[in-house]
Amino acid sequence: MAVSITQTERVGPNGWRVSWSSDLVSPVFYVYQDGRLVDVTTAGSGTFNVPSGESLVLEVLDDPNIKPEAAFPGKLTLGWYPVPDTKAYRIDEYLSGEWKEQKRISETGQGFYQWKTRWLEDSQTHQFRIVPIGTNGNAGTPLTFSVLMVRHPDPPDVNFSYSADTQTVTIS
Repeated sequence: MAVSITQTERVGPNGWRVSWSSDLVSPVFYVYQDGRLVDVTTAGSGTFNVPSGESLVLEVLDDPNIKPEAAFPGKLTLGWYPVPDTKAYRIDEYLSGEWKEQKRISETGQGFYQWKTRWLEDSQTHQFRIVPIGTNGNAGTPLTFSVLMVRHPDPPDVNFSYSADTQTVTIS
């Protein structure tokens, strides 16, 4: 039981057609996109929409008893509240020893702002900052984020015990 991706081709600005095959005689494919089951099919291909600037994360299995490997998303969503007298927010990422601008988001009067990062390398610490740019053009005090990306965590080692006397469950 092995599935092989045989062809990937772009079919439009945000569309990708992916073909696959199995070494089984009459396989049923379980197609997972971003860790979610999106299709159960006997077809050897599918077309997937991927928003601009994002990556297709696809897993195709031919055994219903096998589930995708446990993994967290490879991107972060940064969120922040508005700052008074701001015309825009500059989003910087610390790369190769310096802060590099990734995006500017205009102040539109929203109650909350958010931005999704690029696909981040696993097992590395990533730093971002949100810098409010005032109506006078000056940079304000940045809000800084530092995150260790771990997409493939070790399974937790959890022990449970129950006390009949106190009727409590202890998790350690």
